[in-house]
Amino acid sequence: MEQDRQGMELAKIRQHLALDGKNVLEVGCGDGRVSVMLAPLVRSLVAIDPDEIRLTKARRKVSGVDFRPGSGENLEFSDDTFDIVAFTFSLHHQNSTMALSEARRVLKPGGKAIIIEPAIEGDMHPLFRIFNCEDENITAAQEAIRKCGMKLDIHDKFDIEYIFEDVNDVYDYYFVHYGKPRDSEHIRRINESLGEKARQKPMVLCETVNLSVLTKI
Repeated sequence: MEQDRQGMELAKIRQHLALDGKNVLEVGCGDGRVSVMLAPLVRSLVAIDPDEIRLTKARRKVSGVDFRPGSGENLEFSDDTFDIVAFTFSLHHQNSTMALSEARRVLKPGGKAIIIEPAIEGDMHPLFRIFNCEDENITAAQEAIRKCGMKLDIHDKFDIEYIFEDVNDVYDYYFVHYGKPRDSEHIRRINESLGEKARQKPMVLCETVNLSVLTKI
């Protein structure tokens, strides 16, 4: 599987934020997929995630980033510390109201929060829903953004392409992503969701995402 060959995610971040010379906190960095793109563009990058195994993978990918275990719900940093706080597909995995309150606290006055979140549409989300339906959490995260007390500067929506060799590559991605062994029922439901696309080689699926930029006022 190849994710975002066109580089849409980084292009959108750079379109909406000035990164040069900024001190950045990334909340929910996972294995460092986005960290490796941000690190060369900013003054400093602190990246946190509650999963130590994924943090170990992140540290192997990129140097010069301060990777730490942590949760967005209870940040260990002082008030008014960062120019930018970034949530990269992570806000809906925690109490989004608490996490945005903490982000606001650690941002400098006039600082920016950028939030990239999955939308409940596109080709990929119905497949994620087969394994773990997060619709309620995703919707709650968007509501928390609207009510967080920061100024909403930008709301953008765009698609990220995932390119799979064939349907077996799709199976591999989802079963590995969720840490589950292949089973016939999940395979049946994936095939049903894909429909005619299951026969395509290669197969291009799109994940629709929401991007929000907030300013601390």
